Amino acid sequence: MLQLIALVTTLAIEGCGMAVLAWLLPGWRGQWLRAVLLALGLNLVSHTIFWYTLPHVTLPYAVAVPVAELVVALGEGAVYATTVARPRWTGWLVSLALNWASWVLGSYVWRLV
Repeated sequence: MLQLIALVTTLAIEGCGMAVLAWLLPGWRGQWLRAVLLALGLNLVSHTIFWYTLPHVTLPYAVAVPVAELVVALGEGAVYATTVARPRWTGWLVSLALNWASWVLGSYVWRLV
């Protein structure tokens, strides 16, 4: 149940965030819907991998979570850069922004659970 709450929270934050950013960034605007759908699909995969891999990481939790988040952000950024990002380098910035927002806002949701 907790994984479902975390997944829905992530999808809501990153899906809405992508919609806003893709609409605001001129190079992305023509593909904003594709960017949102890509973000949702990508997060279904990356969040699930993150959720089930993190308990097996031997680093202290306070180190493991930021490192894992950075790895996810870089991976998602690479996908955005090769698919919808124009200019390509914005894929990593958008990914970093979305993952940061998801981590910060998701922390508030966890306090309620």
